[in-house]
Amino acid sequence: MEKIEYWRLNDEFTVVQAALLIIGVDPDEYEDVLSLEQRHRPAGFNAVLTALTADIEQGDFEGTFVLMPKDVINHADGVTITQCMNPRTSKIHVSSIKKWLKIKNLSSEIFLSNANNQPDYLNTEHPHYSPKLAAAIYAWESVSSDASLLRGKTVKQALTDWLEENAARFGLLKGDREINKQGVEETAKIANWVTKGGVPKTPF
Repeated sequence: MEKIEYWRLNDEFTVVQAALLIIGVDPDEYEDVLSLEQRHRPAGFNAVLTALTADIEQGDFEGTFVLMPKDVINHADGVTITQCMNPRTSKIHVSSIKKWLKIKNLSSEIFLSNANNQPDYLNTEHPHYSPKLAAAIYAWESVSSDASLLRGKTVKQALTDWLEENAARFGLLKGDREINKQGVEETAKIANWVTKGGVPKTPF
């Protein structure tokens, strides 16, 4: 069993942990990810954290939420301190995370997959599991089922973008945590269903 799989034993996670697990990154590898410059954070983390935070503030999650100071506003009557949710210490229930992912039509190995119901080639515990094969299949499924991902792009471009956003999840990162462009390119070619020559049309 991979180390990240043990996180399944928990019933709730901090918002930061949830965001990392959704993109397939072990929180132990990024204990203080918010202290890193954005360019050094895992691909997709900022987008997921932003979406989680926005929906938590709208009351779409069950959990224990801790507030922290956000802004200090000076005005004629004095000072007002606004607050926001603290993603480091606020916790959300796994059931809420799963429900949210289904509504957003997002895949997540940790929260939604069940190894017993998965085909062997997508089961990370299988001795012949291939991360690139899994990446190609998930990229194909995601892009082919979501027209918004193809807006203004060729199929190959959309697949490449998806793979780069999920690079950490499928081992498409180099030792310095930079995206393995060659690996992404090779995987996108496998998933690309537009194989005819010429310049493909892109939807607006």
